[in-house]
Amino acid sequence: SKRKVGAVNAFEDVINAGMEQFVKYCPRIIMRVLAAVLFWPTLWWNQLLKREKKGAVRRNWYDKVDEGIILGALPFKSTVPSLKADGVTHVLNMVAEWGGPESAYKEAGITQRRVPVIDFTPPGLSDIVAGVDFVKQVVDSGGTVYVHCKAGRGRSASVVMGYLIREKGMTPWEAQQLLNSKRPHVLQVLHEREVITEFAATCRK
Repeated sequence: SKRKVGAVNAFEDVINAGMEQFVKYCPRIIMRVLAAVLFWPTLWWNQLLKREKKGAVRRNWYDKVDEGIILGALPFKSTVPSLKADGVTHVLNMVAEWGGPESAYKEAGITQRRVPVIDFTPPGLSDIVAGVDFVKQVVDSGGTVYVHCKAGRGRSASVVMGYLIREKGMTPWEAQQLLNSKRPHVLQVLHEREVITEFAATCRK
Protein backbone atom coordinates (compact mmCIF):
# COMPACT_ATOMS: atom_id res chain seq x y z
CA SER A 1 0.00 0.00 0.00
CA LYS A 2 1.01 3.65 -0.35
CA ARG A 3 1.18 3.92 3.43
CA LYS A 4 3.67 1.04 3.67
CA VAL A 5 5.79 2.41 0.83
CA GLY A 6 5.80 5.82 2.51
CA ALA A 7 6.85 4.24 5.78
CA VAL A 8 9.73 2.39 4.10
CA ASN A 9 10.91 5.58 2.39
CA ALA A 10 10.73 7.50 5.67
CA PHE A 11 12.65 4.76 7.48
CA GLU A 12 15.40 4.82 4.85
CA ASP A 13 15.57 8.62 4.97
CA VAL A 14 16.12 8.50 8.74
CA ILE A 15 18.88 5.89 8.36
CA ASN A 16 20.56 7.91 5.63
CA ALA A 17 20.32 11.13 7.65
CA GLY A 18 22.00 9.37 10.56
CA MET A 19 24.73 8.00 8.31
CA GLU A 20 25.39 11.44 6.84
CA GLN A 21 25.98 12.81 10.33
CA PHE A 22 28.18 9.83 11.16
CA VAL A 23 30.41 10.21 8.10
CA LYS A 24 31.21 13.82 8.99
CA TYR A 25 33.29 12.53 11.89
CA CYS A 26 34.30 9.10 10.61
CA PRO A 27 37.79 8.59 9.09
CA ARG A 28 37.57 7.95 5.35
CA ILE A 29 39.33 4.58 5.58
CA ILE A 30 36.75 3.35 8.10
CA MET A 31 33.90 4.54 5.87
CA ARG A 32 35.44 2.70 2.94
CA VAL A 33 35.59 -0.54 4.94
CA LEU A 34 32.07 -0.05 6.33
CA ALA A 35 30.66 0.60 2.85
CA ALA A 36 32.31 -2.57 1.54
CA VAL A 37 30.93 -4.67 4.41
CA LEU A 38 27.39 -3.32 3.99
CA PHE A 39 27.39 -3.37 0.19
CA TRP A 40 25.78 -6.77 -0.41
CA PRO A 41 23.29 -6.70 2.51
CA THR A 42 21.98 -3.29 1.45
CA LEU A 43 21.88 -4.34 -2.20
CA TRP A 44 19.75 -7.30 -1.14
CA TRP A 45 17.43 -4.83 0.60
CA ASN A 46 17.04 -2.92 -2.67
CA GLN A 47 16.17 -6.12 -4.49
CA LEU A 48 13.65 -7.07 -1.81
CA LEU A 49 11.80 -3.78 -2.26
CA LYS A 50 11.66 -4.30 -6.02
CA ARG A 51 9.89 -7.64 -5.78
CA GLU A 52 6.26 -7.86 -6.67
CA LYS A 53 3.73 -8.04 -3.89
CA LYS A 54 0.07 -8.70 -4.59
CA GLY A 55 0.63 -8.00 -8.27
CA ALA A 56 2.21 -4.57 -7.84
CA VAL A 57 5.89 -3.71 -8.11
CA ARG A 58 6.73 -1.73 -5.00
CA ARG A 59 9.78 0.03 -6.38
CA ASN A 60 11.14 0.47 -9.90
CA TRP A 61 14.77 -0.45 -10.50
CA TYR A 62 15.08 2.62 -12.72
CA ASP A 63 12.98 5.53 -13.96
CA LYS A 64 13.19 8.05 -16.80
CA VAL A 65 13.69 11.50 -15.32
CA ASP A 66 14.15 13.69 -18.39
CA GLU A 67 14.83 13.34 -22.10
CA GLY A 68 18.01 11.29 -22.37
CA ILE A 69 18.34 10.69 -18.62
CA ILE A 70 17.43 7.55 -16.70
CA LEU A 71 18.06 7.36 -12.94
CA GLY A 72 18.29 4.00 -11.26
CA ALA A 73 19.87 1.39 -9.06
CA LEU A 74 22.97 -0.69 -9.69
CA PRO A 75 22.54 -2.67 -12.94
CA PHE A 76 23.44 -6.35 -13.11
CA LYS A 77 24.55 -8.18 -16.24
CA SER A 78 20.94 -9.31 -16.62
CA THR A 79 19.79 -5.66 -16.60
CA VAL A 80 21.88 -4.62 -19.60
CA PRO A 81 19.51 -5.95 -22.32
CA SER A 82 16.67 -3.91 -20.79
CA LEU A 83 18.87 -0.81 -20.70
CA LYS A 84 19.81 -1.37 -24.33
CA ALA A 85 16.15 -1.77 -25.27
CA ASP A 86 15.38 1.52 -23.51
CA GLY A 87 17.95 3.30 -25.64
CA VAL A 88 20.76 3.63 -23.12
CA THR A 89 24.05 4.49 -24.82
CA HIS A 90 26.09 5.51 -21.79
CA VAL A 91 26.27 4.68 -18.08
CA LEU A 92 27.45 6.96 -15.28
CA ASN A 93 28.49 4.72 -12.38
CA MET A 94 28.74 6.54 -9.03
CA VAL A 95 29.53 3.39 -7.02
CA ALA A 96 33.03 3.21 -5.53
CA GLU A 97 32.53 -0.39 -4.40
CA TRP A 98 31.57 -1.92 -7.76
CA GLY A 99 32.85 -1.60 -11.32
CA GLY A 100 29.72 -2.69 -13.17
CA PRO A 101 29.11 -5.44 -15.78
CA GLU A 102 31.78 -4.09 -18.11
CA SER A 103 31.85 -7.03 -20.53
CA ALA A 104 28.06 -6.86 -20.94
CA TYR A 105 28.28 -3.13 -21.60
CA LYS A 106 30.93 -3.70 -24.24
CA GLU A 107 28.82 -6.34 -25.99
CA ALA A 108 25.83 -3.98 -25.95
CA GLY A 109 27.84 -1.03 -27.24
CA ILE A 110 27.29 0.93 -24.02
CA THR A 111 30.04 3.24 -22.75
CA GLN A 112 30.58 3.48 -18.99
CA ARG A 113 32.06 6.43 -17.11
CA ARG A 114 32.90 6.09 -13.42
CA VAL A 115 32.78 8.86 -10.82
CA PRO A 116 33.31 6.71 -7.71
CA VAL A 117 31.81 7.94 -4.43
CA ILE A 118 31.88 5.87 -1.23
CA ASP A 119 28.47 4.56 -0.18
CA PHE A 120 26.61 6.51 2.52
CA THR A 121 28.64 9.64 1.70
CA PRO A 122 27.47 12.56 -0.45
CA PRO A 123 29.40 13.38 -3.61
CA GLY A 124 31.91 16.21 -3.46
CA LEU A 125 31.55 19.33 -5.57
CA SER A 126 34.07 18.02 -8.12
CA ASP A 127 32.06 14.77 -8.37
CA ILE A 128 28.86 16.70 -9.10
CA VAL A 129 30.60 18.83 -11.73
CA ALA A 130 32.19 15.80 -13.42
CA GLY A 131 28.90 13.92 -13.41
CA VAL A 132 26.84 16.83 -14.73
CA ASP A 133 29.39 17.50 -17.47
CA PHE A 134 29.18 13.87 -18.58
CA VAL A 135 25.38 13.81 -18.54
CA LYS A 136 25.26 17.02 -20.60
CA GLN A 137 27.75 15.60 -23.09
CA VAL A 138 25.63 12.49 -23.62
CA VAL A 139 22.31 14.34 -23.83
CA ASP A 140 23.71 16.97 -26.20
CA SER A 141 24.96 14.20 -28.49
CA GLY A 142 21.49 12.67 -28.68
CA GLY A 143 22.29 9.70 -26.45
CA THR A 144 20.68 8.38 -23.29
CA VAL A 145 22.61 8.05 -20.04
CA TYR A 146 21.79 5.69 -17.19
CA VAL A 147 22.92 7.41 -13.98
CA HIS A 148 23.18 5.04 -11.05
CA CYS A 149 24.60 4.41 -7.62
CA LYS A 150 23.52 1.41 -5.55
CA ALA A 151 19.89 2.35 -4.99
CA GLY A 152 19.40 5.35 -7.26
CA ARG A 153 18.41 7.55 -4.31
CA GLY A 154 21.43 9.55 -3.21
CA ARG A 155 24.75 9.77 -5.04
CA SER A 156 23.33 9.38 -8.54
CA ALA A 157 20.26 11.49 -7.78
CA SER A 158 22.57 14.29 -6.59
CA VAL A 159 24.21 14.40 -10.02
CA VAL A 160 20.87 14.41 -11.84
CA MET A 161 19.71 17.18 -9.49
CA GLY A 162 22.84 19.10 -10.39
CA TYR A 163 22.03 18.70 -14.09
CA LEU A 164 18.49 19.98 -13.58
CA ILE A 165 19.82 22.97 -11.66
CA ARG A 166 22.55 23.92 -14.14
CA GLU A 167 21.05 22.93 -17.47
CA LYS A 168 17.32 23.39 -16.80
CA GLY A 169 17.56 26.46 -14.58
CA MET A 170 15.73 24.84 -11.67
CA THR A 171 16.17 25.67 -8.01
CA PRO A 172 17.27 22.79 -5.76
CA TRP A 173 13.71 22.57 -4.42
CA GLU A 174 12.20 22.43 -7.91
CA ALA A 175 14.69 19.74 -8.91
CA GLN A 176 13.81 17.79 -5.76
CA GLN A 177 10.11 17.91 -6.62
CA LEU A 178 10.72 16.70 -10.17
CA LEU A 179 12.97 13.85 -9.04
CA ASN A 180 10.46 12.66 -6.45
CA SER A 181 7.63 12.84 -8.99
CA LYS A 182 9.60 10.54 -11.29
CA ARG A 183 11.28 8.37 -8.65
CA PRO A 184 9.47 8.70 -5.30
CA HIS A 185 12.16 7.03 -3.19
CA VAL A 186 14.88 9.56 -4.06
CA LEU A 187 16.09 10.99 -0.75
CA GLN A 188 13.73 13.80 0.25
CA VAL A 189 16.50 16.02 1.63
CA LEU A 190 18.94 16.08 -1.29
CA HIS A 191 18.17 19.74 -2.01
CA GLU A 192 19.32 20.61 1.52
CA ARG A 193 22.76 19.02 1.17
CA GLU A 194 25.65 21.44 1.49
CA VAL A 195 27.19 20.27 -1.78
CA ILE A 196 23.94 20.94 -3.68
CA THR A 197 23.67 24.42 -2.17
CA GLU A 198 27.30 25.08 -3.10
CA PHE A 199 26.81 23.75 -6.63
CA ALA A 200 23.67 25.83 -7.15
CA ALA A 201 25.58 28.93 -6.02
CA THR A 202 28.29 28.31 -8.63
CA CYS A 203 25.60 28.05 -11.31
CA ARG A 204 24.28 31.52 -10.44
CA LYS A 205 27.67 33.19 -10.90
